[in-house]
Amino acid sequence: MPNIRFYCDKSKVNKEGFSPIRANIVLDYRSHWQNIEKVKYRYWNNAKQKVDKNRSSEPDNRHEEINSFLEQYDRKSKDFFNDCRLNNIPITSELIRQFYNGQIPDFNNKISFNQTFSNWLDHTKQNNSYNTYRCRKTVFQFFLNFQNDKNFKITFQNIKMPLFDQLKTYAFAEKGYMNNTFAKRINIF
Repeated sequence: MPNIRFYCDKSKVNKEGFSPIRANIVLDYRSHWQNIEKVKYRYWNNAKQKVDKNRSSEPDNRHEEINSFLEQYDRKSKDFFNDCRLNNIPITSELIRQFYNGQIPDFNNKISFNQTFSNWLDHTKQNNSYNTYRCRKTVFQFFLNFQNDKNFKITFQNIKMPLFDQLKTYAFAEKGYMNNTFAKRINIF
């Protein structure tokens, strides 16, 4: 999965003495650059990829604002590439350009709760013991049965306390589950 890093380009100083902070995403050994902010180079900390605080005798260098923006940008890029992976969307140079331009597609409507749970099961099958996988598959079957019996579709938007209450009623009243069994199902959920 591509990773984003931030650099300050001291070779491109403008008239006011500011250098661009550039985001770099590497895909297939090819760098994709985008200027996203600017700062005086002496305040840039390469190791932390952050702007250091200015001295009290100097004018404000907006370090808190810029660092917050960089953290949000980093988080947004990780979420974006993770959503691409979950939705089986290949990451291309064009997709990175769209990300830089703020043209992020809405992935929430493309992948369902059931599909996400199924993908997670496939992942756990490869990385965990058979019994762990079997237990998780049983939990998935519980949620599928609930959705079929109640004619109710679980989505990421409706995972709230009312859903928990419906699941509890379904498990105890209709399926005759004991407290421990229901607790294990919810724990995995």
